[in-house]
Amino acid sequence: MLAELALYSDRLFMATVGVYVLAMLLHCAQIALERTPKPALVGAGGAETDGSAVLGAEDGAQDAPPVRTRAERFGGMAISVTTLGAAFHFASSCCAGSRPSAGRWATCTSTSR
Repeated sequence: MLAELALYSDRLFMATVGVYVLAMLLHCAQIALERTPKPALVGAGGAETDGSAVLGAEDGAQDAPPVRTRAERFGGMAISVTTLGAAFHFASSCCAGSRPSAGRWATCTSTSR
């Protein structure tokens, strides 16, 4: 049984590394999308506008919920994946503590001395 837990610990650690790499890529995508300049909307008169006059209140655009940008969506995914990685990391550490060769960790947490 201890050998199985050691195997689970190793596999959970490999999964943790993969999940953390995916989270890193999502964080990079979020930062890259936030740093790209947004194009300015130009009206018919040639004056720059922020885009609020284009939507108009008659279309019901004011009642719609705020739309999340792609950067915000990537950021939310990155935080969720990071949390999943932390859960895998914790589970890997718990399984590693049950190894016979865990050293001091195994002797400090075991109930039978």
